[in-house]
Amino acid sequence: MLSSEVTVTSSSKYYIAIEEASDLDDVYIVGGYVSYKPSTYHCNEDNSDEPYISPEEVKRKNKRRKESYKNWRAKNKAQRTTWKNERIAKREAIKNGEVKRSYVGKFFYKIKSLFSRK
Repeated sequence: MLSSEVTVTSSSKYYIAIEEASDLDDVYIVGGYVSYKPSTYHCNEDNSDEPYISPEEVKRKNKRRKESYKNWRAKNKAQRTTWKNERIAKREAIKNGEVKRSYVGKFFYKIKSLFSRK
């Protein structure tokens, strides 16, 4: 796209026309950042502009995603366990009368008989 200048005034609406530049075929602007087409892309058989990604590259990316997910689960398991124990302790404190129920909690406690089997 061609660059343009806009003078900022007290108006809250601006109408800006974007003009395409023909000499910037390999440049893409996404959210204000400039990215360049990697030179490793190859033309597809149908001569489209879509990048060619080999099946091996797809497998490598999927493997990295799975490993990343497994690492995230392992790191956060301790935190999830802590949160679960805190929720259980809070429920017990409410049952024992040590902590008062919130207004929403009182409402649901009163209507719980509607959802229980008799």
